[in-house]
Amino acid sequence: MTETILEFSTKLDEIVKGFKAPPFLFVGSGLSRRYLGTPSWRELLDHLISMIAVDEFSHSMYTDDARDPKNGEVNLPKLASVITEDFKARWREDKSFRTNDPELLKQVEAGVKPIKAEVAHFLRSFSPNYEEYGKEIELLKKICGDSISGIITTNYDTFLDDITNYTSYIGQSELLTSPTQGIAELYKIHGCVSKPETLVFDDSDYQNFIDKMKYLSAKLLTIFLEYPVIFLGYSITDINIRKILDAILDCLDDGKKALIRDRLFFVEYSGDENPEYEISSHTISLGSRYLEMTKIKMDDYSILYNSVQRYQMKIPVRILRHLRQAFFEFTITNQPTATVQAMKLDDVDLEKGNILVMIGRSSEMSKFGLQGITADDIYKDIIFDTIISRFQADDILTVIPKLDKGNAKVPKYKYLASATKEPSENLKIQDSYDAFLSNTTINTRDKKPMIVDRSVNGIREHNSNAPANYMQYLKEEEMNVEDLEAFLKEEFSKDPDVLLKSGKRSDIRRLIRIYDFLKYKKSHE
Repeated sequence: MTETILEFSTKLDEIVKGFKAPPFLFVGSGLSRRYLGTPSWRELLDHLISMIAVDEFSHSMYTDDARDPKNGEVNLPKLASVITEDFKARWREDKSFRTNDPELLKQVEAGVKPIKAEVAHFLRSFSPNYEEYGKEIELLKKICGDSISGIITTNYDTFLDDITNYTSYIGQSELLTSPTQGIAELYKIHGCVSKPETLVFDDSDYQNFIDKMKYLSAKLLTIFLEYPVIFLGYSITDINIRKILDAILDCLDDGKKALIRDRLFFVEYSGDENPEYEISSHTISLGSRYLEMTKIKMDDYSILYNSVQRYQMKIPVRILRHLRQAFFEFTITNQPTATVQAMKLDDVDLEKGNILVMIGRSSEMSKFGLQGITADDIYKDIIFDTIISRFQADDILTVIPKLDKGNAKVPKYKYLASATKEPSENLKIQDSYDAFLSNTTINTRDKKPMIVDRSVNGIREHNSNAPANYMQYLKEEEMNVEDLEAFLKEEFSKDPDVLLKSGKRSDIRRLIRIYDFLKYKKSHE
């Protein structure tokens, strides 16, 4: 029986209060369809068929070839396989058929199947629908920074990468061979458009995925045993989820099955026309076995996000992951880092608690000096000169490679402009405006009709909902440095901890990198 929203929300709050750890999200294509407008898998295959169709009978011919003789249903992985060869032949024979994108052509030249390269290119053309779902997206950003341990997804797109700034592991191989930390991480088990070759797309891909399922299920088992898991954006009959759950059950005895039963929460979208709100017990049949879980039926996901937000972590998950990784590296190498410093310890009586581990901002622990500088300290200094007065630019530049961690993301042109020495070869530099933006942003920035006035102040006036996000769609010539500086200072004046808030963190950091580039690059040259 459907419940009132108040009854429903109260029950959700009680469920979250019972969590012993911040939950994991297990995200399916329904979330991308909701926020990006991407097609379902069947709709994606229909789109690809329309690209190679020769007449009005092409669609039925392809689908008939992929029907299961037992039940007459279309087998989607088989349908993908059926059209792949014709797609490849058309690509090879007809130059006008190919999408004229240098990155796509380079991928095919490197051995990526043309159909996977086209799928990746097509999905990158979608962007978040802030007009309709801005509130939900901002709430999702926030809980991913404060209340979520990590995310597992079968989605190809980069929506979750963009809003979380989590460390991403793409495909089964990368997940299985990497020393994951289990927090602030995104596991893209079906691949990602950023690496089209990793997409689990056709029959052979799915068979290979299933063949390795036992290794993946062993990796995911720890998550299912230690964290609540919320399935979001899936149908409760989704074959991918059922196979993963079935493989996990293979690893569990009856006692452990009862344990994960209370940790699984399946969100079912009820539809917009006659929305229903209901929390109930649900049993999934997996062959001869059954798995119980809690089903949450709803249409407004902000109610769920607000409830999950009540599980507040004392330290943002990105910082927790950084600390966990730093401690892990320290235990392996015994070498101090910018994050972990240790004094010599002899004959410590652990039972008396003679070891103290301190976690805090470097500005509050200045006795650790230069090595205590964090990436957030650098970002603030670009705007407010908070550390440049205490350290030389040359010295700060020696710390930045450790903060970059291979991604060249920490702003550095301010220090390069004042440096008296040649910077280290390890210092990675982004030398163009577009290098600070994702390919999706670059490809769609001219397709943003909601940006009425393409300027910093124009966006502040007309796009008050997430202005920092909209500003990334401005071109270099449209970005006024003085106006951008005024906007950033105002954001910090409103909330001094804005860099710790997941809802704005990634957007503000990106704008600071752009500001640093535009203001100081010429001085460096």
